[in-house]
Amino acid sequence: MKILYVITGLDYGGAETQLLYLATEISKNHECLIVSLTEPKNIHTKFEAAGIPIVSLGMCAGKPSIQAIWRLKKVISSFGPDVVHSHMIHANLLCRMVRVFHKFKLINTAHNVYEGGRFLELLFSKTDFLCDLVTQVSPEGLSRYREKGLVKPHKSLFVRNAVELNQHLENKAQIRSDVRQELGIADDIFVFSIVGRLEPVKDHLNLFQAINSIKEKTFIVLVIGKGYLEDELKKAVQKFGIDTHVKFLGLRTDVDKVILSSDCFVLSSKYEGLPIAILEAMAAGLPIVSTEVGAVPEVVENKRNGILVSKENSERLGQALSDMMCFDDKTRAVMGECSKERIKDHFASAVISNEWMSVYLSVCTHSDLLI
Repeated sequence: MKILYVITGLDYGGAETQLLYLATEISKNHECLIVSLTEPKNIHTKFEAAGIPIVSLGMCAGKPSIQAIWRLKKVISSFGPDVVHSHMIHANLLCRMVRVFHKFKLINTAHNVYEGGRFLELLFSKTDFLCDLVTQVSPEGLSRYREKGLVKPHKSLFVRNAVELNQHLENKAQIRSDVRQELGIADDIFVFSIVGRLEPVKDHLNLFQAINSIKEKTFIVLVIGKGYLEDELKKAVQKFGIDTHVKFLGLRTDVDKVILSSDCFVLSSKYEGLPIAILEAMAAGLPIVSTEVGAVPEVVENKRNGILVSKENSERLGQALSDMMCFDDKTRAVMGECSKERIKDHFASAVISNEWMSVYLSVCTHSDLLI
């Protein structure tokens, strides 16, 4: 089968990482091509390393382009895919526009409960007839899309994200030591890590308020990611007087190794779909502290492989961080093993790619969905 994947951009992010896992697995037995609306950044080298070709439409972020419609139409005509699978709101809408002029099987995937503002959602609902199937990465997201009339129930589906076990697990002790030495962190210091763009949805301010409530304890939080709130968040850290507890690491190409140097992963988001960052932390054998948003309760079982708290509640989040530090090493190790087992059983790339192949086959043959 020939599958054409279309995505808004190729920078480090959850949707991009998810596409990497999926396309890498699918391309082992099928022909795949990636189309990025904007010029690829950073993560494109991993697609190339997997032998998956990439085409850029050369769009500028935030600027609609009529030319991009014709460029994508040309790519689709030339490649001749059995199915086009697009990711994120702008790529989803662009593919729908192309389908006005060129017929092909189209699957749209939304990676969050909320994607785009009111206007884009209106446009999405009005062009539903141009798509064969819409998938969501979380049950909460799917429910909202159906309730808001963005999708029709018989043309929408929940499909889980995929991830692989951390490839460095066998060398965890050495990697932990190396990363901590680089960052100037002693081996006996408790380390939390959080991965995500520095934007309102991730609610880092909630996390910093939680840290402020327990700052008498000895621990460090590694903040991985970039975003337009970076300066504001750094000022908040100074204001709260928690600069000895927080390290901003920016973008890292070795996130998997930084995670392995941590004792626990934390997520403070206001809303999510199924965050890849949590799946990757679980794949590294970490216990989780997270807000109870999106599909997080589907992967994190309270008190089994992590602690869940209500969103925008810094008091409860602070207590959860404190509780995690109070657990003994054995308890946290058991939690981490539960995380790994859950990934292997339900979220491994081989498992999820088989589900996607069933979806592709069903769309191509007009048959009932097989998963």
